[in-house]
Amino acid sequence: MPCAIWRASACNLFVAAPRILAVENITARQSGARISSDQVKRLTAELIEQMPLHDDVRLAIKSNVAVINTLNQEIDRHEKRLQERVGARPEYDFLTSVPGIGRVLATTILLETGPIERFAEVGNFASYARCVDSSRTSNGKKKGEGNTKNGNKYLAWAPP
Repeated sequence: MPCAIWRASACNLFVAAPRILAVENITARQSGARISSDQVKRLTAELIEQMPLHDDVRLAIKSNVAVINTLNQEIDRHEKRLQERVGARPEYDFLTSVPGIGRVLATTILLETGPIERFAEVGNFASYARCVDSSRTSNGKKKGEGNTKNGNKYLAWAPP
């Protein structure tokens, strides 16, 4: 079940990003001024009302900001639940002790991998994590890419 919670949290994150971009684009088009994603995240209804924009544009920005805030609350709720579920595992502590692996990446690896014992060899896990090239050559000539979609797409997202 924690894997489903992680994926729901990841989906919410990918849905929130276009809303942030929408607000950035609306303000750039309407006012000629660019605002950063951090500034979008800090927008409040009062700040939006102070913007020298048409009422309809302010309404569109408020709507997008409301969606962003709701999704961020859901992401926070899911991440808290995940930390309760995986934070106590010794594997989690081991993963977070590796330089470059933080809470999100450790959670991803832990939940998407499942029991590590199911992989007979290191190469099997590397292939499952899509860290192995899938190329075919014959007589020194490239014959294709093979099954590049095999394995776990969420582990492939994690940097090597």
